[in-house]
Amino acid sequence: MFIDFAFLGETLLKLGAALPVTLGLFICSFILGGALALGVLALRMSHWPLASGFAKGYILIFRGSPLLIQLFLGLQDQMEELTKQTQTRNDKMQLMMEQIVLSNKSSQKEKTDRQKE
Repeated sequence: MFIDFAFLGETLLKLGAALPVTLGLFICSFILGGALALGVLALRMSHWPLASGFAKGYILIFRGSPLLIQLFLGLQDQMEELTKQTQTRNDKMQLMMEQIVLSNKSSQKEKTDRQKE
């Protein structure tokens, strides 16, 4: 069992190149999540019943639903758009395949006609 150090080095360089983006996303999500948490905390601790009730409802919904469901609900529009794009590409691909089949049939017919002559 040998270790491919060239492959390992190449992979580490690619991972290292993506590190700034990953850290940037982490820092942004950490800061924005903290700000959102502080906002909800302020609403929850508020003496105004409407603000406190909103925060209680928000907390109830987000703590009571699985993260995967939250992601699906948040990304639903993007998934629908992706589905439409995929369907459009599939339709174009089917049309191209039909044209290829018709082209092959016509070229086969021309060959048989030439052979008959």
